[in-house]
Amino acid sequence: MIDTPFGICFADNKQVSLIRGTEVSELSLLIRDTYQSLDLKINEGALSLGYHANINTLVVNYDFDANTMYAYNFDTQSWSKFDGFIGHYQSQFVLSDTQELQTYEGETKKVANVFSSTANDATSTMLLKTKRYDFGLPDKFKRFTKLHITYKGSGSGTAMSYKVYIDGSDTASITQEMIEHSTLQTYSSIVNELGKSIEIEIYGAESNVRIDGIDIDYDIEGSNP
Repeated sequence: MIDTPFGICFADNKQVSLIRGTEVSELSLLIRDTYQSLDLKINEGALSLGYHANINTLVVNYDFDANTMYAYNFDTQSWSKFDGFIGHYQSQFVLSDTQELQTYEGETKKVANVFSSTANDATSTMLLKTKRYDFGLPDKFKRFTKLHITYKGSGSGTAMSYKVYIDGSDTASITQEMIEHSTLQTYSSIVNELGKSIEIEIYGAESNVRIDGIDIDYDIEGSNP
């Protein structure tokens, strides 16, 4: 359980919730199937929450060995999946004086940064996965035709990549490297995938990335042009 400017957040084996006064809402509704399929070790004290005030984001760590965590952004009301730095985390998160999200690391017996490499920031890995988009038509098949990602890299020479997942599959149907650039530009590519919903994952060895937008072109199957 953790207090945020938006209300009190708590998590159990069914959902992540927000309490505002007497009203309880399910924050994890958009990823309910994914969340409920996680191996939550609640009785062992592994589940922990953290609020990052700088980016209005709730972070959910569901295991001691926190390689992967989930984050809910209150501004966009969307979920993302992140790779954290490997550790054996055993406490709720706090913000350091330098505004890094930290927790107690049980193996080293030290307080550790969750998303920032203290040894070499250039080796930091960014991973962002969107929610499943069905565009308000969950039962309709769509032909996803093109993907447009507007982003700015760090100029390190290391290109970002993306993956496409269709209909909640754990296996990517497309893996593609993007052109690396240090100015805000839109990278467009052909997708040509058929399905009812789509997820986009963006990742790469970057420590300073700005993503301004992800746009998807699609046609509804069987509709008139």
